[in-house]
Amino acid sequence: MKAGAIGICTAKLSEAEALAGQGLDRICMTTSNPSPRKIRRAMQLRKRAPHFIQAVDDEQNARDLSAAAHEAGVVADVVIDVAVAGGAAFRRVRGPSRWPSSWTACRA
Repeated sequence: MKAGAIGICTAKLSEAEALAGQGLDRICMTTSNPSPRKIRRAMQLRKRAPHFIQAVDDEQNARDLSAAAHEAGVVADVVIDVAVAGGAAFRRVRGPSRWPSSWTACRA
């Protein structure tokens, strides 16, 4: 970060929590949290690290994240993990914790 990076990516919530604990707040978690407990933890992390971004990969995951964000009193900042020809692409969604009506159009 001191060399000019604008943020850091993690694969696991525990990694994101550890980095936030060291004062980093620009964290993008590139995998989704499938369990409601981890989703709630991620939204608590969002309170402490206001630039935390969470990946989601299916509609139910997005709905669960939206509900947890509302419960935590935060607005989720997410990227949608879309499988494209065997790889992955991300679409960032910002704003209220509601999902675009075009969600199904975003899924591969």
